[in-house]
Amino acid sequence: MTRHLSRSRAARFPEALAFCLGVAGLGFALPADAATLRVFEKSVPREISVTGTHYDVDEKTGRAQLVVELLDESFEGRIFEESIAIPGLSFDRESGEVRYQAGNTAVTCAVRRKVLWATTYAPTPECRLGVRNEATLDDDGHDVHRMTEAVVEMTVREATRTSSR
Repeated sequence: MTRHLSRSRAARFPEALAFCLGVAGLGFALPADAATLRVFEKSVPREISVTGTHYDVDEKTGRAQLVVELLDESFEGRIFEESIAIPGLSFDRESGEVRYQAGNTAVTCAVRRKVLWATTYAPTPECRLGVRNEATLDDDGHDVHRMTEAVVEMTVREATRTSSR
């Protein structure tokens, strides 16, 4: 009788982990034709942090803005928002899409979704929004203050070329 030798599970674990991380990394890797734009950057007290984003759209005028959601933990968890006008961001009434255009490249950032009376704009993978809060120190000459650098970045993947008019 012949016995096949196999490595133990513990010996195979590093290879399996490396494979899983490699596969997972494929989904998060930026394509070569992606550009990252910093669309919001603000130094705020350390009690304030960016918690998310959403699009604010005026369908009649075709205006679209990015809304940054901030949480102030210093006063009972108050949530407030700041709207940002991003050059090239607009709403296409015909398709129901929030579009970002730079030069002759246009990308769909969000698609209109209607459920009963509520309208939302679901983000697309071609225009990813990332938020982060970075701890910083601010020296005003008298004291050093702990601050938060609230950052929102938009990573845009080149999707379609538009004709120049």
